Amino acid sequence: MDDGNTDRWARISATLGAGLWAVLAALAAGRRAPLGSIELLFLLAPLVIVPLGIRLAGIIAPGNAAWLDGVILMVQPFGAGLTVAAFWRPQGTVAGALVVPWAIVCGSIALQGLLGVMRGADRSLTTIAINIGRMDLVLAAAWLLLSRWGIHSGFQEPIVLLTAVHFHYTGFATALIAATVLHFARRQKGTARPLGWLVALAVLVPFVIAAGFVFSPSLKVAAVVLLSVSLAGVSLYTLRLSKELENGTARGFIRVSSVAVLAGMTLATIYGIGDALGKPWLLIPRMAGTHGLLNGVGFVLFGLLGWIVEQSAPRHATNA
Repeated sequence: MDDGNTDRWARISATLGAGLWAVLAALAAGRRAPLGSIELLFLLAPLVIVPLGIRLAGIIAPGNAAWLDGVILMVQPFGAGLTVAAFWRPQGTVAGALVVPWAIVCGSIALQGLLGVMRGADRSLTTIAINIGRMDLVLAAAWLLLSRWGIHSGFQEPIVLLTAVHFHYTGFATALIAATVLHFARRQKGTARPLGWLVALAVLVPFVIAAGFVFSPSLKVAAVVLLSVSLAGVSLYTLRLSKELENGTARGFIRVSSVAVLAGMTLATIYGIGDALGKPWLLIPRMAGTHGLLNGVGFVLFGLLGWIVEQSAPRHATNA
């Protein structure tokens, strides 16, 4: 599948996925679907976020096995559709089996990232960050399998599903957006050393947060605060760069994304500190409806759309 067809298929897949997600949200609002805010937030990822992320990653840092993009994009809608079906089934063998195709999609993307790290000639931080983001999806898929199969290993829902959400959004998508900001800044300014450190933190700290959930509440709080600071720095840098964006639509989307992540990570910090102190300032259901919306839709969705529009502009397309 050539680059033009890959772009077209990604747009079609994401558009159809967005339509299906809107239907699911309407059904859930009318209590006609077994979906809460956390389930809806998760389903936005396979239906919309991942196909957009595949496209953006392909523009900025084509994989060492770029042909996998075409295969992945062809299979992705089926895996996403079966994942939706899995949430209509109770946790168990059937629900777990239904998400296996999505796990294969995520594993293929992660393999592309691993090959890029091991064999790729481009060792820039931008490319490394994107490949680490790709590899995040194998962890996202593993936690989704555990959630739908009902294998909790000492953890209770919604923590298991939220970990799958975490690696789809705060892992995969955030790494792509942060790396793209760095790519744009270096092309405009020639250097962006402080931004490079912030991007490295934004890419690596989500792993520390996940480890904190397993091993240490104190580690989790420290990591949440560090991630909030790094993403706030990236967003402020992005706002400063946004005046140099060529496309007005992209500029608007990216500014919305930058403001949304500032608000969303403020809530994440409040939640993390409150959780460590035993103060229920923000409970998980409220976080899903506030931080989840700001991060998943405001930051990630608008950020991916904005950077795809900007990087697909004629001048950028010739240099990508």
